[in-house]
Amino acid sequence: MDNRYYFLEKKDDVVTIAGQEAQHLSKVRRCKIGDEIVAFNGDGYDYHLKINAITKDRIECSVISRNLNNAM
Repeated sequence: MDNRYYFLEKKDDVVTIAGQEAQHLSKVRRCKIGDEIVAFNGDGYDYHLKINAITKDRIECSVISRNLNNAM
């Protein structure tokens, strides 16, 4: 199973991952621009994302697809 990451901020089809989640993605997982990840925000869906930008404390992604999480 892929790792899933939590996000709070979504505007249109752009998701911003911040804080410890962003640090984990960039420092531990060593994700790069163009990588694809799975994230959630508690609304019952898993978001498949593509990383567009990485800064010191934020990662901006575009939504590729959104799938219902059957575990909820």
